[in-house]
Amino acid sequence: QGKRGNVGYKVIARALGKLAEIMEEEGDDIDGRISLQMSLERQEELGGVSSTLCSFDLSEISQAWWPDVAAFKKEQLRLEDMRVRRLVATLLKHEASIIGVVAHSMLFQRLMQLFWPHNKALQEELRVSMRNGASADTKDPLYDKMSNCGTMVLTFSYWTIDDAVTVIHRSDAEIVDVRWLFGGRMESAVCQDDVPPGQPEAEPFEDVNDFLGEVPPTGTTTPTMQEATLL
Repeated sequence: QGKRGNVGYKVIARALGKLAEIMEEEGDDIDGRISLQMSLERQEELGGVSSTLCSFDLSEISQAWWPDVAAFKKEQLRLEDMRVRRLVATLLKHEASIIGVVAHSMLFQRLMQLFWPHNKALQEELRVSMRNGASADTKDPLYDKMSNCGTMVLTFSYWTIDDAVTVIHRSDAEIVDVRWLFGGRMESAVCQDDVPPGQPEAEPFEDVNDFLGEVPPTGTTTPTMQEATLL
């Protein structure tokens, strides 16, 4: 929700307002003037985004069904964890081996905590990947948040999930690989330009398809382990 009363059409109105603010602040003008070409490009971009947003089905957010963050109580944490476990079970039962998920950074933070691998060596490998070139003295990425608009790729290894199963745990599935796309980072990590000397630089993928092509297809045998990737 983010902002009280941000439901229904107001979600779109607020998103478009934010986009307009960003466009205005980008400073594409020269001496207070904007070229005709730039004006047309911005108009086309704004029109395209508006058309896409207005095509969304907003029925599920027409009224606030979620609890107010200010009134959130500790006993509700277990229910929230259950929702995350149900989400991961649903995603891993999908026939596709690569699935895109768009959500708040706090959901991804809890998802990684709930399905963090048992192997200590693998845990450290994932921490290094999540820092993406930042020094080891930054905040533990397992308790950090993804930066805004970040795109992280999580690969799960999991046992075949029966259709009747709606909730899974770390004994059923765990994260085995984490990678950033487009130079992303955790919120507390240093920017790429500020990486201390001697620290390895992150190597962002030039084309997302180059990376996704490396992901092995999901297996179909039971009860062997399978892999799936979440973007």
